[in-house]
Amino acid sequence: MNGHYIAGTSTLHGFISDDSAIDAENMSDDAIRNEAIHAVRELFGADAPEPTGFFRTMWLSDPYSRGTYSYLAIGGVGSHRAALRQAEHRLHFAGEHTEDNHFSTVHGAYLSGIRAAKEVEDAHFVRSLL
Repeated sequence: MNGHYIAGTSTLHGFISDDSAIDAENMSDDAIRNEAIHAVRELFGADAPEPTGFFRTMWLSDPYSRGTYSYLAIGGVGSHRAALRQAEHRLHFAGEHTEDNHFSTVHGAYLSGIRAAKEVEDAHFVRSLL
């Protein structure tokens, strides 16, 4: 994942799944940060630098996601995502599930919101010409 594209700086992303995600929800930010630094140093050596920042999401306890994100099932194709973002009259759809290249991510949701807003803007402009 290219965090530089979104954040303008080098970033490292980590994902926790299954029972470990449940355990992580109950850990403090400091404990998660320390676990992450430990994992990085196991991979890259003890000289890996300290992070200059740290941000954590807690999807499991988020009332709007409850720990979920989209994925294509076996046999799924990208055109399914295109169908999910198809505007219906004045209703436009956004969300990570509508992103072709960044699905299942927060930045995919963000980018899809920009796309949908542009669609609304373009549709309004066209209607104003009629």
